[in-house]
Amino acid sequence: MGPGYWDLDISLLKNVRVSHRFRLHFRAEAFNYANSLVGDNQELAGLQDPIFEIAGAPIHLATRSPE
Repeated sequence: MGPGYWDLDISLLKNVRVSHRFRLHFRAEAFNYANSLVGDNQELAGLQDPIFEIAGAPIHLATRSPE
């Protein structure tokens, strides 16, 4: 990555008690939140092609049974 590299990862958590037995756990994560560039122009020279368009970020949902 080299000198001067930085990124910003963010995580937000919220626990909600639904009943005595059940809880909801909400979690949101963002990686490279500031969208800082990694690499230099030599590495990115081939990305001018329209094939490399910007895609949306994936959303992951999960459930888990109580232990």
